[in-house]
Amino acid sequence: LFSKYLQQLGMESLGKSKDLEGNTVEQGIAVYGNKGSTDQHAYIQQLRDGRNDFFATFIEVLKDRKGTSLEVERGVTSGDYLNG
Repeated sequence: LFSKYLQQLGMESLGKSKDLEGNTVEQGIAVYGNKGSTDQHAYIQQLRDGRNDFFATFIEVLKDRKGTSLEVERGVTSGDYLNG
């Protein structure tokens, strides 16, 4: 869920073609966080065929904390947000 939230926040909010003064700008951010062959295909296609001035950061949770996870909402823990 966290990755989907970041996709919505980052790609839709920051991926605009106009600045506050109405000038055309080349900006935006791509957040990849879903899984599966269809998503992987889209990611690779954008990285290979898209703009060449990007960098990538990969985040992985290697070890969950001990104890009970906090529920962010009913049935959804904070770890679920990082799990995608």
